[in-house]
Amino acid sequence: CAGGAALARPEGIFVALPLLAIAWQTRRDSTPLRRGLALGAVLAPAAALASYPFYLNRVLDDPLAWTQAEHAWGRHFTPLGFVPAFTTLPSQIAQNAWVIRDVAFLFVYLALLVAARRAGTPWPWIAAALAIVVLPVFSGSFTSIGRFGLLAPPFFWGLATLGRNRRADLAIRAVSIALLAAATVTVPYVFP
Repeated sequence: CAGGAALARPEGIFVALPLLAIAWQTRRDSTPLRRGLALGAVLAPAAALASYPFYLNRVLDDPLAWTQAEHAWGRHFTPLGFVPAFTTLPSQIAQNAWVIRDVAFLFVYLALLVAARRAGTPWPWIAAALAIVVLPVFSGSFTSIGRFGLLAPPFFWGLATLGRNRRADLAIRAVSIALLAAATVTVPYVFP
């Protein structure tokens, strides 16, 4: 499943962090076979993601074809990619106002991670979720961060933690219904 997650979305590779922590914590109580299976589960996302360029080379004669697809979205990963993500934000918003949604979701996700951590979510899960939403900013764009966060359970755990309070639960439900209605009504504006 972890390998499939990495093939479906490259961010799926980060599931290896909590898997590694689980494998490490259970290593003494496991048989050699179970330790081998655990190691396979930890390595599966990286192996699947590393095999993808070989597939692209075989099918498209271009092992880096995925990078061209990313360029169409205005993405180009660099260690300093977060700088243009912020400096070009006004022009990104001018071209596509939906970027505001993704920037807002980034900050909502960060707040949910704080709530999840305060509730006791282990650090490997927090690190994996943080990488899922922060790493795309290094591509120079905030586009799609809202949907990337849907891949990480700790965001939902943070939301569940906040929802323990009755008032917060009612507010979360009301906002969720309003967001669902707004998203449904605005679909024709995005995909005419």
